[in-house]
Parts: sequence; C-alpha cells; structure tokens
Amino acid sequence: MTAKTLYIHIGTHKTGSTAVQAVFQKNGDRMMHDNGIQFVPFPNEKKGTKGDIFKAIHALSEDVAENEDASKFLVSSEALCGLYYDIGDEMPLDGQFYRSAGQIAQLLYDALSPISLKIQIILCVRRQDDFLESAYKQTIQSGGHSSSEDFLATMELGKDFRWDALAASYASVFGEENISIINYDMAVSTTGILNSIGEIIGVDMSSNTAPRKNVSYSARAVAFAKEVHPFLTDLQKKKLRFFLQRDVFDEKDDLRIFDPMLRAEIYEKYKASNRALAEKFNIVQDTPDGLFQPYSGSQNSLVESPNIMLAKSMVINREALEAHSRLKKAVDEQALEIMDLRAEIKAIMRQINDS
Repeated sequence: MTAKTLYIHIGTHKTGSTAVQAVFQKNGDRMMHDNGIQFVPFPNEKKGTKGDIFKAIHALSEDVAENEDASKFLVSSEALCGLYYDIGDEMPLDGQFYRSAGQIAQLLYDALSPISLKIQIILCVRRQDDFLESAYKQTIQSGGHSSSEDFLATMELGKDFRWDALAASYASVFGEENISIINYDMAVSTTGILNSIGEIIGVDMSSNTAPRKNVSYSARAVAFAKEVHPFLTDLQKKKLRFFLQRDVFDEKDDLRIFDPMLRAEIYEKYKASNRALAEKFNIVQDTPDGLFQPYSGSQNSLVESPNIMLAKSMVINREALEAHSRLKKAVDEQALEIMDLRAEIKAIMRQINDS
C-alpha cells in the first residue's frame, strides 16, 4: 500500500496563517478534484477539543485515518508551534513562547504513526522584531493593556522565538529532510505566502488571493486601545476591536511601536541563530543574519502623549456610562408605560364584567 502524504503547516503565528487557512478552506473541493489533496481543518474547535492540543491532535489523526479518498492531506494550525504569549499561572513556564514545540511534535508523531503517512512539516518564519511587535499588537487586540516593555519583559529575547530551535524541535521527530522553511519576509515581497505553500504541496494557488483576516491594529490604534481597555467591559472591547481593525486613524504604513534601537537590539540577539537556520536548510540570503534584512525605517513618529490617550479613554468611558444611563432610563420609562397599559386593560376588563 502506497503511503499517503500529510503536509502540516505549523505557522508560526503572525505570518498570515489565518488568511491562508481561509483560502484553503474555501478551495478545498477544487484542490481535491484537481490535485487529490484534501484540506483538513485542524479540529481545535470541535466539541471537547478546544484549548486541548492533545485531544485536537488525536481528533486530527482520526479525521485523516477515516478519509479513504485522498492521497494527500493538508492541515494548518499555528497551535502546533505552541503558545507565543504569557498566560500567567494557567500553564507551566515551558508551555509558553513556543517552548513546548518539541512535546507537540512528539504528540503529533505518536498520534499519526499508526497511519501509513509521509509527513512534511511547513514552517514559516518572520524577522523577530516584526514578529514580536505583531504579537504585542495581538495582546492588545485581545483586550490587554500592558506596555510593550512589560510584554517583552515576560520572555527571554535571544532564547525564546529562536527559529532554528523551533525547526530543530520538529526535525528531531520527523527528520530534517521533512522540514520546509518559508521566509515570510521574502515571500511577502515576491509571490506571497499562499503561493509559497502551494509550491511545496504542488498546488497552483496563483489565482487565489488571501483575504484580510485578523487584521493587526495600527500603532495609534494600539496606543488608543491600551489606554481605553481598563475602562471597558469585554463586550465593549469586542465592539472597539471591530472598529479599530478598520484603521480609523488613517495611519501611514511606516508608523511603528518598537523604535529602531530596540529593533536593532532584537535583530542582533537572533543574528547567529537565524544564520544557523538558513545554513542548515540551505536558504541563505545576502543579509547580515542570512535570512532577513535588518529594519531600516526612521524613528517612530507616534507622538501622542499618555495624558492625551488617558483623556481619550476617559471620554470613551464617560460616553459609555452616559449611554448606559440613557438605556436604563429608556427601559425604566418603558416599564412604566407597560404598567400604565396593564392598569388601563384591567379597568376596561372591570367595565366589561360590570356590564
């Protein structure tokens, strides 16, 4: 029996994975018809698997094993890298910042080994300062309000988010020859992430455009949300996110949260490990670290002071309270009207009974 092929795109986070998954989900039937490759949504939203990577992986193995029609499969999930943020006391330290990638790789291998499969891992990596800035934005979009300094202080720069270590975690389980690396920065500037994955899995994706999914906040939107969030309910934060993802500040693309000095420091911390990855997988570029060009932008031009942002947050909070008061007043007035109407109905009923 010929072994089937399973392509596993593991992210990382903040490399367009959500948009890519949406395209593959939409084109699943065409891919199966034209290329014999079945897109299998990672089952982390199935009943009983959400938030449980162990159960999700085993559900994935069942989905692949039960499919007898396809000769190739594609699954995509950033969760297979692990968590990229600090969730406090809910998980041991080694479960954060991709430190659990090796354990997840072994879970995958153990769950899939009973099936006759050739497994190919696809890993997309991004320059670390851009990755970390985007990850910080995500924490704010999700309702947080910490500073970028506090965010970076939770991790060990130069050790966490080493892409050579992440690749090695999977290579040690599935074999170095079964790891494909996509340079996010290069892909974005050339054919795009979608086409880069398509080339690996043998599917022409040139006629497809990845939609904008999980759109990152602009720098001003981050600064605004960070100050506003402590005053808002979870529902209000969700409504604000819907609003701010539309870039209401009309911001220029060159505005950044991390300043050039910090970016240069981060780049230096990962220079050696990035070159090690590039050399190991024969993807060396003509750059100082062998992978990515260092940041060359100007000084951050975000000049709004914390006091201005605080004033804005107080205005938003006051407007929210006033809106709540107006709503409560309207509800109370409606309740009085209903009581008056009930009294009138009772009076009419008494007149009918008396007659």
